[in-house]
Amino acid sequence: MTAGRDGGTGRSLRSLVQAILVGSALVLVVSVVAGAWSYLSMVQARQRLADHVDPALTSAMRLRAATGDQQSGARGYSFTGDEDFIEPWIRGREEADEALRDLRRLLEDHPEILDELDEVEAALRAWQTDWAERSIDNARRGERTSRADYADGRVRFTELREQLDEVDGQLRELRRDARAALDDASSRLVVTLGLVLATLAFLIVAVAVGLRRLVLRPIERVVDDAGRIAMGDLDHVPAHIGAEELAELGRSLDHVRAALVAQLREVEAREAELTRSNAELEQFAYVASHDLQEPLRKVASFCQMLQRRYHGQLDERADTYIEYAVDGARRMQELINDLLTFSRVGRTTNRFELVELDAVLDTALRNLSAVIDESGATIERQPLPAVAGDRALLVALFQNLVGNGIKFRGEEPPVVRVSVADDGEGNWEVCVSDNGIGIPEEYRDRVFVIFQRLHGRDEYPGTGIGLSLCRKIVEFHGGRIDVADHHDGPGTSIRFTLPQDLSSQPPRDHQEVPAP
Repeated sequence: MTAGRDGGTGRSLRSLVQAILVGSALVLVVSVVAGAWSYLSMVQARQRLADHVDPALTSAMRLRAATGDQQSGARGYSFTGDEDFIEPWIRGREEADEALRDLRRLLEDHPEILDELDEVEAALRAWQTDWAERSIDNARRGERTSRADYADGRVRFTELREQLDEVDGQLRELRRDARAALDDASSRLVVTLGLVLATLAFLIVAVAVGLRRLVLRPIERVVDDAGRIAMGDLDHVPAHIGAEELAELGRSLDHVRAALVAQLREVEAREAELTRSNAELEQFAYVASHDLQEPLRKVASFCQMLQRRYHGQLDERADTYIEYAVDGARRMQELINDLLTFSRVGRTTNRFELVELDAVLDTALRNLSAVIDESGATIERQPLPAVAGDRALLVALFQNLVGNGIKFRGEEPPVVRVSVADDGEGNWEVCVSDNGIGIPEEYRDRVFVIFQRLHGRDEYPGTGIGLSLCRKIVEFHGGRIDVADHHDGPGTSIRFTLPQDLSSQPPRDHQEVPAP
């Protein structure tokens, strides 16, 4: 006996599934939050770089170019008095003012740069007022700017350019910081996505391993246990492993197995008792039929002697009584012989052999030759196959069925047809039909019961055992017999099946029960 172990986890499958779902949801939420934060950080860094820092650098370059235009215009006009130099001066002032406005708007979050920008603007305004505008006014009056004023203007513009260089350096440093922040955010996003994928992969593997260990393996074990029990290994005790529901399933299977074992023991006990009882009944029937033969033979013999010696010498009533006694003894002998034949079915056969049904039908027709000739019966037949069976019993089967077709005939000469077909289920279906009086539909199930007669003995002779004997023979060979539902014209069709497997064996070995 294989002992099962209680290896349940103590947790229900529902709680395990809920824990897996909650864990998966938490991992998913954390992954989404981390991914969203990294993505937003990257977007913000990129937006800061693209929308503020780079435009600020561009505006600083515009401011530098605009101050250069102003210097060129102011110096050129002061030297030459040519009005063409005024346009760069005017345009440079406008572009410088616009660039300063843009820088203040773009750098509103950087007050340290704005302070430096204020100094640049103050220096620019001072240079414009103290030197550029004064030089232009002098040129318009026809006065030339002195060399000292030129030198002073150059010094102031150089200082202004140095301040612009400081602002430009701060902006470039700011751009490097923004670029570094963007790179860091991108790296965090990549790392976060990698961690999310790794976590999800780990979760999937963990769930797969957990399901394999806690669900699939226990289910496979339960299926294997159920298969072994279904194959007849009722001593195998199922294991109680896995989640609580699966362990409970194993325990339920064990209860079913225990119930089957108990039922099997009960059936075996009943079968042994039934076998013993059947053996006693068979021996009783065999002994009783043999023991009744001799006294009944004497009764019949002396009744026949009385009938021969005293026939016509006594009155008519005495002759009738003697005739009744002789007929009763003869019918009793027929009944005992039929019962003996019925009880012997399957008890004298140890092994089936290959039997040609054509030869079996030939023997049955030879046994019925006198009845066939007397009734003028016509036998129509198809070629029949070979089967595995008991030849003597199959001869009795055909002899009874053909004999009934002749016995229960109508006004027309009897016609008995024997045909065969494949029923598609591995059996030969043999049909014996006739044109006789037929069997009413309500009696079709009763005709195979022993001693069931549909007609009186004065109409049709017999003991009522024929069709029950046929059913016992057919069932002993592993087939079935019944009255066909459809029949062309008057009469009856009896059909029975025999297995096509030539290796078929009788269900058990049978021995003749000896007389004590």
